[in-house]
Amino acid sequence: FELIELQKSTLQYLTMVGKTNFLDQYWREHDSDPDTPEIENRLNLIKLYEYANRHWSVNFENNDGWSTDRGRILLSKGHRDEIDDFQTPVNGNPFTVWYYHSIKEGVIFVFEDKHGFGDYNLVHSNLEGEIYSKAWDQLYREGFVASQ
Repeated sequence: FELIELQKSTLQYLTMVGKTNFLDQYWREHDSDPDTPEIENRLNLIKLYEYANRHWSVNFENNDGWSTDRGRILLSKGHRDEIDDFQTPVNGNPFTVWYYHSIKEGVIFVFEDKHGFGDYNLVHSNLEGEIYSKAWDQLYREGFVASQ
C-alpha cells in the first residue's frame, strides 16, 4: 500500500513525458510474460475498463462505468467466478451477488439497485476493508431465501 501511495505522489510532480515514461516502466516491471512483446496485465486491465464502461456507465458520454462500485471491484478483482441475480425479490430491491471463490476462503460482493434504475451500489462484502452489513450477512447465511 505504501508503494502505491509513493507512486501516486511521484506521478503528481512529473511532466506529461515523465508520466508517460513512469507508466511505461511500471507496466514493463509488472509484465506477467516479459518474453512476449505484449504486456498482458495492461491489456487485461484495458479490457476490464472497457467492459465496465460498456455495461455500467451511468453517463455513456463520459464512459464512467469504471468508477461505479461494480466497475471498481471488476478492475481490482477481475471477473467474478459466479453470479446470482435477484431481479424481482419479494421484499426489497433488485440485487446481485458476485462470488470470488479463489480469493481467501471465498469472497462475496452484494450490489443493490436501491432506486430501480440499474445503478447497483455495493451494500455488503465479507472482504476486509469493504462495506459490511450485518443484515445482508444474515441474508447471505440464509441463502438469500428471505429476499425471494
